[in-house]
Amino acid sequence: MTTETSSSRTTASGWKPDWKPTDTCPACGAVELRRVFDGELMNFLCPQCMSCWHVELGFIHRINPQTCPGCAYQLVCVEYQEHDRHRPA
Repeated sequence: MTTETSSSRTTASGWKPDWKPTDTCPACGAVELRRVFDGELMNFLCPQCMSCWHVELGFIHRINPQTCPGCAYQLVCVEYQEHDRHRPA
């Protein structure tokens, strides 16, 4: 899986490569979301809480890191998810 940095470029179709689905992470409110691509899907990774999000048909939903076997961040995301699961509410 690769990550991209923001850019102010616009493609011929009018799509901006620095577009992101929301201004903040839905889980923790962090303002940085990184685009990650596994060869099939583009997702948005929050480097603060390591949650990953996918946007489709106007909805944003969290990605289960167990479903990302090709992602360079998978092990870190799984570790964060396990830590959150065992943290008292």
